[in-house]
Amino acid sequence: MKTENTVLYVLRLAVTLFVITAVVAAALAGVNSITKPVIDKLNAEKTQQAIAAVLPGVYDEEITDYADATGLVSKVYKGANGYALEVKPSGFDNIITMMVGIDFEGKILGISVVSHTETAGLGAVADAETPAGVSFREQFIGMNGTVSMLKERGAQAGIEQFVILPVAVAPARTRHINDFILEQVAKESRFLGFGTLHAAMDGITDEVQYIMDKGLRGVNMHPDSQVFAIDDERLFPAYEMLEGKLPVILHMGDKRYDYSHPARLRHVLESFPNLQVKNMLLR
Repeated sequence: MKTENTVLYVLRLAVTLFVITAVVAAALAGVNSITKPVIDKLNAEKTQQAIAAVLPGVYDEEITDYADATGLVSKVYKGANGYALEVKPSGFDNIITMMVGIDFEGKILGISVVSHTETAGLGAVADAETPAGVSFREQFIGMNGTVSMLKERGAQAGIEQFVILPVAVAPARTRHINDFILEQVAKESRFLGFGTLHAAMDGITDEVQYIMDKGLRGVNMHPDSQVFAIDDERLFPAYEMLEGKLPVILHMGDKRYDYSHPARLRHVLESFPNLQVKNMLLR
């Protein structure tokens, strides 16, 4: 009799929990059906406003067939004067959604921050409609990411020498990036060029030898952006070759990821005590 009562009690609990769960699920579904169209409409309006802020005139269409080696571009809109790109780079706190207007010659027309969760420092200032916020966004207008633009802006700032630190986000692009740096260093005596590596690339030791043979000044890596750990064992053959020969610059300190945690660097230095490492702290 006692066993039967226990079974009935457990069944009553199970049925009660099932009913409660079903009611809550139905309520959430009802709320979602009501709020989703409103939220979708607000998001669409915000997207329209962001496009209008960076791309003069009316845009024609959203382009779905485009190439993006960075993985940052989520949407592309074409207009009469250029393109509006929705990009999602990493901030210090989380992903920042931005709209960037670019003309047909590759120059930036404007930048608009769609959403972010950054702190009250520079992250929030970049989105503010204050003199500081407007000034921050407008500083990029007219830039095109070219070497000539870098030299022009550097001259305006009184910079006499540039240390070029490339990052290979895609493993297959590593040699192409290193060749580009070599090409630019050969043209400009003020450039001090570093090479880059990727843990997932093929022939990593061959690339280290190539960097050494071509006279680049060291190796630069950004583990959090490249999505591999500092102590990834695929890098160990490269560390062994670089130890005592060329410096390694590692960008570290992004609290969101474990790839560049100091404990990982300690592991590397314990394995390669003569490896010359320079840290670029992000925070």
